[in-house]
Amino acid sequence: MLEDEGRRIGAYRILGELGEGGMSVVYRARRDDGELHRQVALKVIRPELLSPELVRRFETERQILANLEHPAIARLYDAGRTEDGTPYFVMERIEGLPIDEYCRQARSTVEERVRLLRQVCSAVHYAHQNLVIHRDIKPSNLLVTSAGQPKLLDFGIAKVLDPDPERRGGETTRRWERLLTPEYASPEQLLGLPVTTASDVYSLGALLFKILTGEVPFAFAGREVGEIERLISATAPPRPSLTARRRREAGAILEAIDSSLDSIAAMALAREPELRYASAEQMGEDLERYLAGLPVRAHGRSLRYRAGKFLRRHRLGVGLTASALVLVSAAGGMLGLQAKRLGRERQQALRERERAAAVTAFVADVFRQEDSGLPRGETLTTRRLLDGAVEGIDAGLSGQPEAQADLFSTLGEVYLDLGLHDPARLVLERGLETRELLLDPGDVRLAESLEALGTLELEVGRFAVAEDLLRRALSIRRSQRPVSGTVPVLLLLGRVLYARGLPEDAAGPLEEARRAAEDPGKGDGRSRAEALDLLGQVLWSQGRGAEARSRLAEALGLRNRLYGEESWAVAETTTNLGLVSWGEGDTARARELLEEGAAVA
Repeated sequence: MLEDEGRRIGAYRILGELGEGGMSVVYRARRDDGELHRQVALKVIRPELLSPELVRRFETERQILANLEHPAIARLYDAGRTEDGTPYFVMERIEGLPIDEYCRQARSTVEERVRLLRQVCSAVHYAHQNLVIHRDIKPSNLLVTSAGQPKLLDFGIAKVLDPDPERRGGETTRRWERLLTPEYASPEQLLGLPVTTASDVYSLGALLFKILTGEVPFAFAGREVGEIERLISATAPPRPSLTARRRREAGAILEAIDSSLDSIAAMALAREPELRYASAEQMGEDLERYLAGLPVRAHGRSLRYRAGKFLRRHRLGVGLTASALVLVSAAGGMLGLQAKRLGRERQQALRERERAAAVTAFVADVFRQEDSGLPRGETLTTRRLLDGAVEGIDAGLSGQPEAQADLFSTLGEVYLDLGLHDPARLVLERGLETRELLLDPGDVRLAESLEALGTLELEVGRFAVAEDLLRRALSIRRSQRPVSGTVPVLLLLGRVLYARGLPEDAAGPLEEARRAAEDPGKGDGRSRAEALDLLGQVLWSQGRGAEARSRLAEALGLRNRLYGEESWAVAETTTNLGLVSWGEGDTARARELLEEGAAVA
């Protein structure tokens, strides 16, 4: 407010306005009593909003800041009342930029952005240890100084937890307290449900998404409250890597984002608080693990992921033995595929065996050549071995194009398993092109190549391309006599269509997969359970709650029998049932189911 410039409040002279919020004004001020000479930020309640309740909230914020002493939290210097009795407090003035703007202007790398957020997690965890939930973590409340130090500001709607855990949990967010930014607020805040430290963890996840991609996970601008509530209840947040990829394709300068960060963001942004990180510190530790190249907790129990992380972390130290496992496993997997075809006529079986033998000999030769070409004491890396194998296929398997195509396809899947999407695409496409030249249009090996490429395009978010590839694969599978192998393709196609925002279209393939999986010759109980679970999610997104609950209940029964109660599959379906109950307003049943799912997970 310009009329306040030059005004004196306590020992401070107002120099100008820094900002104005819903409840207060923050001024740039200078101590003016001759004792100290420094500029500060002075916060005072807006006089037109003065009320006993607002004064209580303001004094709570002041006391919160007085109790917090952390390098990433703005410090409280002084407090008092104006001549008319309005409370104010004086705090450290932060010369900096909002964290997202700082990262953009500094052109920070992904690692630098992650390190910044790691410091923020530490500050938020410190606040939680002091029984304070911030409830409004967003870029404008996180300034970064020119020295790269983040500072958490504005505890204006913060909540002080009861020291007795037994008395917590029943406190919901009152309507006047919902002065928050929807894009960074947790689902429970938006729905007026009880708020815990997990709510700040969600906001940290949204902040991570923003500084990595330049966008928020969900855009709520212009949406009605009911639409927002429906969106957060039924829609999973996008992956940062896919958002960043789309923005790179549109010309934005963004680095590729590792799948580990996708997993960290997904865990922090889980709709149900019980499935998020247990604390801001645990999230920060996962960010540390990412920076160190270690497997992150958010990936859960994925053996494939952990093995891939080990190989990449030790890329300078993984020797021939570890690298050999990748290609020998690939060759062994291909031999297994060959064995499945030995029921064909003898001549075809012999050709398959010859191709498998040629591939095995080629792999052994790759190891010998690569290892012999290394300087003494240097070890062979997985990526180097894979690249060398691909480069040698043409010469090493000259005159055996079917074997070449098989190895291109197998190595492409190994690249895909390691998260190396670009080389995976090149090699898988080479395998597909070779097979298209050699094989009949209805050969099942063409379908295998199309399915692998479709899976890749689904993972990187090119859903339209994935859909085309999978539809071609499905057509080939359906042309087989007897028809076989359609169920996995239908499940993939359903996932792609759901990811494209086409739940009505996704329901068809998923329902077909469910029916086909009931035939012992086409599917199994696991596929049927997966189809039922996916159908439940699709039906719920269409607002068909009763049908969704029926499908999910059937999936849960199947998964209990197949995997046992302590399985991740059971936890997934139990959680989905909890979300349906929550969306229908049955919070007691929702809490029970979500707690069951979280206990297993």
